[in-house]
Amino acid sequence: MVLPQSFIPEPLPLSEVKEVSVPKSHGKLRPILHPIIHHIRTVIHYVPFLVAGLAARPRKTLAFMAVYYGVLQKVPGWKDFVHSITKHACSNRPRAVNCLHAGQYDPKKQYVVAVHPHGFLADFIFNLAARAAPNFKKSGEAEGLLPGLRFKLCFAPAVGWYPLYSEICGDYITDASAKTVRGVIKDGLSPMVCPGGFSEACYTGASKEFDFAYLAGRSGFIKLAIENGLDIAPLYCFGCQDMYDAPAERRHSRSVWSQKTSLPGVWIFGKMNSAVPLSEDTCMAILEPFPASKYTVDQLDQCAMDYITYLGRCFDTYKSVVPSQADKKLLVIGRDVTPQDALGVQPHSRL
Repeated sequence: MVLPQSFIPEPLPLSEVKEVSVPKSHGKLRPILHPIIHHIRTVIHYVPFLVAGLAARPRKTLAFMAVYYGVLQKVPGWKDFVHSITKHACSNRPRAVNCLHAGQYDPKKQYVVAVHPHGFLADFIFNLAARAAPNFKKSGEAEGLLPGLRFKLCFAPAVGWYPLYSEICGDYITDASAKTVRGVIKDGLSPMVCPGGFSEACYTGASKEFDFAYLAGRSGFIKLAIENGLDIAPLYCFGCQDMYDAPAERRHSRSVWSQKTSLPGVWIFGKMNSAVPLSEDTCMAILEPFPASKYTVDQLDQCAMDYITYLGRCFDTYKSVVPSQADKKLLVIGRDVTPQDALGVQPHSRL
């Protein structure tokens, strides 16, 4: 059954979009702290040191980990301290724009909040949460960014253990299993998910012509929204996929492997091959909710196609909020849909 076209919202005209006032970082030590924070945040850059510590000084390393995870991460004062340092170490370049017709989400409703694209580690969520959501870890609210919404991050299980993410998000970060997401909804919160996952992360830095949405055949988040009578609130960050470069070899194979294992299949390269981003000229667009609640489960495929159509329209409407993204196109891929399939061309070494 093909639903009426009116089920797909009309994006707010670009001329009516409002810039969100995101607090600026004024820390005098930011030039020093900025690279340190990024190397801690991206995890993989210090894992070799952790492994080396476990090999050379296993007792001391395990004792340190026990103190950190068993004690420090549970102390509110520690979380506030780390959050304050992180806030002043963040770049001021990431922005946000409000594209909601009513200016805010309906505070009486819950949503499934869908983050696009994944980037390496939903990098823009980290930056904006650190700068503009000091109370999120205590209340699940990011008043200055997502007004009218209380939410919980439902990402890969490991993310809740990552240093900095755990301090900034507190108890409001968990895994993205269907059971957990249903529990979050039952608790009256809006789950924030990143549908592209680590598969989409493999396409970090893949192209200057395209952004990649790993959504073909991935409709679990849409099904959960329909089953619970919720609309989907998309967030799209322009410029996120250009923050880092990543290896091109066997990119799609690694993305499929990531989907199967829920593990990252990518290593990122920033400035001078470090974890410092190549660019932080990004802008998160807070998009009008998509009415998934108007569909039934037997209309899942239609709903998924309509959602992708809507996301594409929003992409084309707002991409110029970051000038470097103005000529890009959104390419929808998936486990069984390679970039070459989506383009209808022969394989290209950079994709």
